[in-house]
Amino acid sequence: MIPYKDENPTYSPAVVNWLLILVCVFVYVWIQPSATTGVSGYEEQVRFTYRWAAVPCEVTQGRPLAVEEIRATLRQGDPSACRAHPRTPAAFPDKNVWLAVLISMFLHGSWLHLGGNMLFLWVFGNNVEDHLGHLRYLV
Repeated sequence: MIPYKDENPTYSPAVVNWLLILVCVFVYVWIQPSATTGVSGYEEQVRFTYRWAAVPCEVTQGRPLAVEEIRATLRQGDPSACRAHPRTPAAFPDKNVWLAVLISMFLHGSWLHLGGNMLFLWVFGNNVEDHLGHLRYLV
């Protein structure tokens, strides 16, 4: 059984929760590249992901990935994908890796991913927001 509501009353409307759901849906539908078939659609999605999403190697190194690191990452099983001193320039030199961590909270990989996350945010987020308050919930 998939939950669609809960029985916990809240004292204030979950305005921030609703806004987060709307922003996530907006980003997925109108900003992220659609999952089209073919090589060009896949390449567009990969480019978008490496441009905007948080990549663990970038966060641990504190810098955007170099072109050679992205190529190595796309080859499965390459342990040298995250080099300490890459030989090629950054693929996206103006990328802020710390802002990418925040942006990643609004990115989703598929309709199923988006739907599942929004369902549980809808069901449980209102209680968390009610308990924490609007500002603390947003932060």
